[in-house]
Amino acid sequence: MSKHLTKEQWINIIKINDELSINKAAIEYLKITGKEVDLKELVRRIRNKRILLDNKVMKALQRKAGSGRPPKRDDSDIPSIIDELNEEQKNEIIEAWIKEQRNKKK
Repeated sequence: MSKHLTKEQWINIIKINDELSINKAAIEYLKITGKEVDLKELVRRIRNKRILLDNKVMKALQRKAGSGRPPKRDDSDIPSIIDELNEEQKNEIIEAWIKEQRNKKK
């Protein structure tokens, strides 16, 4: 028997769990996989698979590895950009920023 269940098999087990009972779902899981599992563990697996099916719109049954923390933004070029601007351009940017901040408060 296969160690991993297909998407259709998980959907079938989730339906059995919803419509009948967890015991029937455990029996079906045992039939498919050939390995006995603790009810508490099976309930946790079914709950996790249901969340994945709902969130991924039935496209994946495995969680994707997170990308972790995003890389830090490199702001080292900002001082050189500011130095290249003339006073009029700096004033326009500052005025636009102030107006934007005022609109956020409203």
